[in-house]
Amino acid sequence: MLEALINYFPVREQGFAGVGALDYSIEERKKLAILSQKFKCEKCGNLKEILPVFKAKYEKNDDKKDDKIDDKNVDKKEEKEEKIDNKNEENKENKEEKEENKEEKEEKEEKLIKEFMNLRENIKEFEEKSRIQKKITKDFEEKREENQKSEEKNGRITFDFGKI
Repeated sequence: MLEALINYFPVREQGFAGVGALDYSIEERKKLAILSQKFKCEKCGNLKEILPVFKAKYEKNDDKKDDKIDDKNVDKKEEKEEKIDNKNEENKENKEEKEENKEEKEEKEEKLIKEFMNLRENIKEFEEKSRIQKKITKDFEEKREENQKSEEKNGRITFDFGKI
């Protein structure tokens, strides 16, 4: 009967592919085999208890396999915790970096505002100087016109600029 079941469920590594063939990797099959040892049927109970011939063998190997599984689980848990710690550190570093960037940005903004205010003051000074220059130029032109008129009247050339 077991031969019939074996022939009905061939595995791919044996070169068979048939109805109900299982296609699991070797590692996956080993894991399932270990887990199946702990399986308890509702009617029959535990497989180890039903088959006393294999009971001693399974008890010896069961402790070793449980240790291996526990070690793997501990390793996986440690890896996950390490990844979480690394992510937390990265997040902390990113947060610190963002805060530094924010401070730098604020400093740059303050510097730009000061430069802008200085430019406004310089523009005001330039406008004032320009206004004064225009007034001086206007006064000079008026004096020149006055001198030209007086020359025409008197027939002589004089330049009186007065206070500039």
